[in-house]
Amino acid sequence: MKKPHSFSSALANVAMYGGAENQEVMIQKQVPRWLFPLAFNTDDTIKYYACLSIAVLVANKEIEAAVQRSRTMELIEPFVQSHTPAEFAITLATHSHGQSQNWLRRLIPVLMSHKEEARNIAAFHFCMEAEIKNKEGNTQLLLDIGCVDPLKKLASGPNGIAAKYAGQTLRLIGQEVPHKLSQQVPTWSVQDVKEWVKQIGFSQFADSFDESRVDGDLLLQLDEAMLRDDIDMKNGILRRRFMRELNNLKRMADYASCDPTSLNGFLATLGQEFSVYTYEMLKAGIDRDTLIRINEEQLLSECGIINKIHRIKILHGVKMERGEVALTDECDSLEKNLDVFISYRRSNGSQLASLLKVHLEIRNLSVFLDVDR
Repeated sequence: MKKPHSFSSALANVAMYGGAENQEVMIQKQVPRWLFPLAFNTDDTIKYYACLSIAVLVANKEIEAAVQRSRTMELIEPFVQSHTPAEFAITLATHSHGQSQNWLRRLIPVLMSHKEEARNIAAFHFCMEAEIKNKEGNTQLLLDIGCVDPLKKLASGPNGIAAKYAGQTLRLIGQEVPHKLSQQVPTWSVQDVKEWVKQIGFSQFADSFDESRVDGDLLLQLDEAMLRDDIDMKNGILRRRFMRELNNLKRMADYASCDPTSLNGFLATLGQEFSVYTYEMLKAGIDRDTLIRINEEQLLSECGIINKIHRIKILHGVKMERGEVALTDECDSLEKNLDVFISYRRSNGSQLASLLKVHLEIRNLSVFLDVDR
């Protein structure tokens, strides 16, 4: 039983200590593909280090796309949601004393990753370490490595899972937990918006947002013209940077307060980037029930979806949900030399289908997973 444990933790250490050049070699050797079945293992330690490895790799933006193709990232959230740091720390002797100062310092960049899943498991690990160090009376180690500021940023942000564990970590090491922003961005107050603007590095414009009384509802409807004319953000590059942060916020926001039919849930199945359209569509009066009667022109004029490809994909997704697109239609454009075509129920079959794809590809078979279209 020790070999799988050693292999999984070794991959995490290689990803952690190897640096960018070594991480690129790991991609060439298809390590993310190996990590997927490891993350499906019934042994929690093997599963954990596989998830941690993929989080470290995805924090490197140069290899991010290659890492995400393995779909191991999708297994991180179920793990951190089904475990608690305090209990997991004592499940095996390998966790009983925690990691070294040097090891933990190398995990800090994952706390600051722009990928939500990576931040989640990094915050989970720091919370676990804080539990251990608190019992040992050695919380100073965490203070010395410079993780407090990244933890405070996470704890005050709208990322629910990471914020929870970051806040727990700060309390355990005797640090003040900053004001927490809810994930339900549409319900934010003017003060919440002002705090978020400061957090993302635009403090010089915080007063302008306050003076304009921008709350969560208005924030989600902002465009570049409003930033220029109403917030007085004259620099075009700054406006682009702000819109990038705003789009990231839209992707992680919880729209439950105004989205009873889970329109955002449908859009997220098409790709995380489609969640940026959720609020504009809801404000236009569209929900999951009326979406089936929307045409491409309405997506453009009423919802402001300028990207034509995205409009086509949304309409195609609607047809798929209604069963109007036959399997043969999807297959016509595929090359004839595929060995295996995998189709599955979207609601609960994606992980098993992905695992099957990995095992077949390891055997040098050409496989098409229908979600990849």
